Amino acid sequence: MSQKRLLPDRLVRQRMGDIAPSTLYRWDRNPQLGFPKPVVINGRKYRDEQELEDFLRSHAAAEGGDPAKSRQKLDRRTAAERPIAAPIGHRR
Repeated sequence: MSQKRLLPDRLVRQRMGDIAPSTLYRWDRNPQLGFPKPVVINGRKYRDEQELEDFLRSHAAAEGGDPAKSRQKLDRRTAAERPIAAPIGHRR
């Protein structure tokens, strides 16, 4: 039996195209996306490398086999879900 290889979220963000920490946070909170759940060790988040590769492969297949297009679509999908914030100093 082989051990799982865990990647810290810093490397996960790099592998996903240098996404921001807030983007990874949104992906975690979106159950429809199916992004691999983190494993928390000593307060730090890690992801199973094989689950991450499976996720990328499944989304690349849905985009015609191009992982770059898959990442762009993920970014667009989560951007549309973001609430619009009021300007700083503005009261509602």
